[in-house]
Amino acid sequence: MKATSLSSLRVRLVFLVLLAVIPSLGLILYTAKVQRQVATEAAHDNLLRIASLTASDVSRMIEGAQQLLGGLAQTREIRDGRPAACDAVMAKLLTIYTFYSTLGVASPEGNVICSAVPLANPVTVADQSWFQQALQTREFTVGESQVDRVTGQASIDFAYPIEEAGRVQSVVFAALNPKHMSGASLVIMPEGASLVVVDRQGTVLASSPPTAAAPGRQAPESSLLKSVATYRGRGTGQIVDADGVQRIYAFSPVGAKRGKADAYVSVSIPTAIALADANQQLVHNFLGLTIVSLLALAAAWFGGHMIVLGKANDELEQRVQERTKELVHEQLLLRMLMDNIPDTIYFKDTQSRFIRINRAQAKVLGLPSPDRAIGKSDADFFPAEQAQVALADEQRILESGQGLISKTERIRHADGRPRWVTATKVPVRDARDTVVGLVGISRDVTERVMTDHLFPILIDSLPDLVYVTDTQGHYVVDNAAHRHFLGVRTAEQVVGKTAFDFYPRELAERIRADDQAVLEARTPVLDREEHFTNHRGEKTPVSTSKVPYRDEEGKIAGLVCISRIIGQRK
Repeated sequence: MKATSLSSLRVRLVFLVLLAVIPSLGLILYTAKVQRQVATEAAHDNLLRIASLTASDVSRMIEGAQQLLGGLAQTREIRDGRPAACDAVMAKLLTIYTFYSTLGVASPEGNVICSAVPLANPVTVADQSWFQQALQTREFTVGESQVDRVTGQASIDFAYPIEEAGRVQSVVFAALNPKHMSGASLVIMPEGASLVVVDRQGTVLASSPPTAAAPGRQAPESSLLKSVATYRGRGTGQIVDADGVQRIYAFSPVGAKRGKADAYVSVSIPTAIALADANQQLVHNFLGLTIVSLLALAAAWFGGHMIVLGKANDELEQRVQERTKELVHEQLLLRMLMDNIPDTIYFKDTQSRFIRINRAQAKVLGLPSPDRAIGKSDADFFPAEQAQVALADEQRILESGQGLISKTERIRHADGRPRWVTATKVPVRDARDTVVGLVGISRDVTERVMTDHLFPILIDSLPDLVYVTDTQGHYVVDNAAHRHFLGVRTAEQVVGKTAFDFYPRELAERIRADDQAVLEARTPVLDREEHFTNHRGEKTPVSTSKVPYRDEEGKIAGLVCISRIIGQRK
């Protein structure tokens, strides 16, 4: 009778365990579906963010080409059409801007009359689309993927027309090696992802990694990119590539605010990789449920007399699983943040040894994996002087408990490249408020620092009067020649002031009225001959150009003015 009762109890307990497993299995499958949906949406958002950031960086590269060509169009050596002087200027610039394969000037007939690269034979660009468009629109133009006729290399060309007396006198152009486009951004891509830059026709210009897509071929998503080119669309989707691999991709337009996009950036990742964590979590949950179910069945079969204790253990196991899932999710979010942020992030102990770094920091250290840095210090990767400075800063932080915020410093990467960064380091404390280490974040600001240093040097070296005003006539930027003309020495004596602070009221009102007319017309005034009165009251003949400039939102923000003393030009 006792055996029958025990057997009946075991059967009932086993049946109850099986009933409990079925909802758990359903919950695991439903959770897996939600996790896959979340992972898919996260992949779409992350890829679109990377595509947008890279497109912004490539756009700035194109804007840099426009500024360079616009500046060259104003130089005397280029405008005078003297081949020897022009060749010398272009050759010198090519040594500075190494990402261009050539710089040159073409006549209105398309003959190359000036080139940074010596020409063995006459070269014509008359049939090139970028040259024809520059002549027709009389604006800065961006070409498409082609083989440059000067260097014989793959390139994408930029052109800027030089006008004189209402007609195109010549066209200054630059050929960019497309491989530099894929490296324009410092954004860290997810493992397995690939990035391609394509022109308006969907032809691949560059890719990262280089094996992602061969330059000159059509990208898998080229037909979609062509369909959205007219309205500069951006978005995400899914495609099957030439190898039959299903991929999640995102694309973003490249170019200034001139209607159609100049190019597109597309970033993609295999769907299997994007969902790898969700799939792995499903396997772990399923294995966990299987193990728990087997243990529960064993307990029900062999330990029926421990029902109450078994139930308590089941509840505890459920809470452990839920907490484990929360911890895994938090670790996943932290890992995604660490590995996808372009800034370098690192944690150190009280001996300034690395205990954790992100992929961006591993790249700076020249390591294939962040794990390789654990237990090492700056002295293992950087020059001794740089490592000593960092160690001194960190020891002060650990001893004082006070952080170091946004320190701009010049460093050398492990591969020897010099870079400028802003570094922030703060102490890490335990539950008892004891400093147990530090965390640091560094952002690469090399471009900003170089721009802040080189731009004043460039405009101050020009003999022309160069100044920039806002829409209210306040001076924003000026050069040394303009300050000399006004009779002052420093930029602080000019910036923030207006013509009324330097000229008689009647003359200042004429200057203000002329500036307002150009701003309202939104049309540049080029090479207008007039007379300026300097601080000594002397009238000087000048050739003045005034060009409205726009802010990041596309609104007119003021005028860029260049006045060349006619006696100097002649």
